[in-house]
Amino acid sequence: MMTLAQLLHSKGFYITMVLTEFNAARLATSLAAESLTLQCFHDFSFETIPDGLPPDNKWAVVDLPKLALSLGGEPKEAFRSLLVRLLDSSDIPPISSIIFDATMFFALDVGKELGIPFMFFQTTSPCAMLGYLLYDELVERGLFPLKGEIGKKFLTSLIS
Repeated sequence: MMTLAQLLHSKGFYITMVLTEFNAARLATSLAAESLTLQCFHDFSFETIPDGLPPDNKWAVVDLPKLALSLGGEPKEAFRSLLVRLLDSSDIPPISSIIFDATMFFALDVGKELGIPFMFFQTTSPCAMLGYLLYDELVERGLFPLKGEIGKKFLTSLIS
């Protein structure tokens, strides 16, 4: 995603990266560990939204089912509020589109609701994609922990 953002920026796009608190902390740690700076991203705007996980789980190993279930609530509302604030801002160019990956599957609904064009950028491996395509069978066999509407929505957003 960062590479795509850099490419778009080099073509004149204004970039606002929206990260969950967990991913923002991971990025900061990764950059510090590699002695990199954010200098190549100095023109980017970075925003964070909550991930919806309880405070005692913030920096632990991510429990993907819990994370996927939490993203449709508080983070979705925070993302919607952030976009509304950015749409109302005169300090930045208008939002031309939303590009999101599997982590922020809820961006699809928010983009539709606010009338902002959106694009899903697949950042997962072909093996993971196969898992998404076989979702119904995996649930039927009891091998996928997310059942019902949230599981379907999460995986459907990845392949639509």
